[in-house]
Amino acid sequence: MAHPYFRRGMSEFANFAPQFIDLYWKFKDDKVKTYIALDANRVRIDVDDSAYLELDTWYGASFKKRIEEISNGVVKIRPPAELDEMDISLFFNEAYSLDIKWTEKNGIKTFQAEEFKTDKVTINIDEIEYFPVRYIHAEYDIKNKIFRHFDGAIHLYEKDEYHQRRDCDLNFNEKIKIHLKAKTYKLFKMNENISVETWITYTSHFCTGNPLVFEYFEGKYPERIQKIIDNIGNKTSI
Repeated sequence: MAHPYFRRGMSEFANFAPQFIDLYWKFKDDKVKTYIALDANRVRIDVDDSAYLELDTWYGASFKKRIEEISNGVVKIRPPAELDEMDISLFFNEAYSLDIKWTEKNGIKTFQAEEFKTDKVTINIDEIEYFPVRYIHAEYDIKNKIFRHFDGAIHLYEKDEYHQRRDCDLNFNEKIKIHLKAKTYKLFKMNENISVETWITYTSHFCTGNPLVFEYFEGKYPERIQKIIDNIGNKTSI
């Protein structure tokens, strides 16, 4: 079975968050080498080719821009300020922020992203409380117009580290003397000839249920989420 950090809330007792795992198993491309982290404590015997799926709605991002034209620098995206804790929990899957950084060197454009959840989402390991942050890293070959590498991991921050980091950006370690070094569990990896469409699809599903990812790729929220935000804004202004 796949690593429990792919499950809802990153809990070993929850169902897998749709639909990343299902998509990953089905991925077929002879030009791409794939890797994935496994559950060291569980195994599933596939005796009838069946699967349990928890239905969910996700909006596929169709990022159209040429990667080589994206400006280098950092981006930080937060849910609208008018949303309260319950709204963020219900409609943004506890998303606190999405931090993105693009850099370029020797013909390779590098993408990094960290998806922060609210402080309600924690994991306990050996009686230590950690705040899990999804991390995505990718390398785009400008000349060949293809991603040569793409991986996803979980960064685990302790409480003080989490609160130091979440309101800053991915240049945080360049601004302080004592660098934060989160514990890291790599969950999947793809190498060689990865299309922009594949990168977008798996980035979106890895950060399942987070409209901030859609906002970054599309420049807007999914229509359903925007209607909810508009309704909340109208009630607030009354």
